Amino acid sequence: MAARLGGDYAFVPMALGTIGHRGVRVPEPNTFEGILYGVQRGRCLVDARGLVAAAGEVVPRSSGWFGYSPLDPAQVAGLDALVFVRDAPEGPVWWPPA
Repeated sequence: MAARLGGDYAFVPMALGTIGHRGVRVPEPNTFEGILYGVQRGRCLVDARGLVAAAGEVVPRSSGWFGYSPLDPAQVAGLDALVFVRDAPEGPVWWPPA
């Protein structure tokens, strides 16, 4: 995309704290998700580069559920931003309608 659109687009992935009904539990505090889980409530837009600068050394999070792919610490600094949702309950109620 960058080769085609240049600076006219942004890549903003989403990370989750918990998905209890899928077995994704509270993240370890030394992961990016764990850092955000500890300071955020609800959902938010995060400056990814600022998060990297403030976080110090982090480790990759693991997920036992195939449907959630945790953040790769080596890739976060290259993101334009990050949407973080602290807790994702079952069903469509966790994200506001368009």
